[in-house]
Amino acid sequence: MAEFRDKLNEYGFVVKDIADELGAARVAISTTLAVQDNISMQVSQGTSDPPDAIVEIWMRRAPDFDGPDNLLARQLLAKMRDMQDGFVDLHRSSFFFASERVEHGREAAAALSQRLMRIDQIKHTLDLSEM
Repeated sequence: MAEFRDKLNEYGFVVKDIADELGAARVAISTTLAVQDNISMQVSQGTSDPPDAIVEIWMRRAPDFDGPDNLLARQLLAKMRDMQDGFVDLHRSSFFFASERVEHGREAAAALSQRLMRIDQIKHTLDLSEM
């Protein structure tokens, strides 16, 4: 687990570079807690294993990675993909765009003050590969 966290920290620096290049509003990297409550909830609900980490890049709109102005972003994405070798089990991971609406809490108040500003997220879940 320590080796995974170290690699995730390195990965996070590349993700931050990509986010900066794309003008992202926020980057969040979450890791699943190794606690008994997670296992109990998984067993009682009959769900699959949680991802080892979730990486979110919050955008004001989904980027056009194929656009002519995003050469550096494409280069950074290629670097991110290279880092995934031997670190991420791509068959158990997912990469997707999402839209989020916060219904409760401090972020909900901020969202209301910004009216219905759309936040797109580039999310991917990461699962540990055989290291």
